[in-house]
Amino acid sequence: MNRFFTLVIGATFATTALAFEDSALWLPASYQKLKPELRQAAKNMELKESCDKVLRGYLHDSSISQDEAVFMIVCRAPDRKTHSVLVDAQTLEVEYPLAVETTKQYVGVDLQVRVDKVWKTCQAQYKAKTKFMRNLKTLTKGQPEPLVGEGGAVTLSIDFDAESLQGSPLKYRAKCHSADDKTPAKLNIVARK
Repeated sequence: MNRFFTLVIGATFATTALAFEDSALWLPASYQKLKPELRQAAKNMELKESCDKVLRGYLHDSSISQDEAVFMIVCRAPDRKTHSVLVDAQTLEVEYPLAVETTKQYVGVDLQVRVDKVWKTCQAQYKAKTKFMRNLKTLTKGQPEPLVGEGGAVTLSIDFDAESLQGSPLKYRAKCHSADDKTPAKLNIVARK
């Protein structure tokens, strides 16, 4: 009975110690050897007061090679706001905290109007870029949770599956980003694990 109690307490602590899920972490196939570093970077972020939960972790677009890889870690703060940081894959040091303050203060209705405008553009681009894909299945239902950053930057991600001409399953993520009110949203499709 005593041993069972200890096991239950240990299992409960283990599940609450890490709020993020492994499915929230993604690396391209050629970078899979860095998976332990990405996992540790996510763990380190959740130990900080500014990060209640890691929502996503992935290879940053600027990464040139595995030796110079940089991770993007997206956190939800205690005040429920989302922010991102860049983490060096080798040292696991936070290189550059992103997006906590905005130059234009978006609140309530203003923010929703901005996100809705970006989402409308993203939907049109998503439809145009995927119209010839075989057996397209959109996994993200409805408007995804936006990542709102500095200067009113908005990023939305849509996960979807398709099939190659040979019938092989393909997994994709459409990332749609608008840097500010004056920059139109642009959608890029990348492979996902």
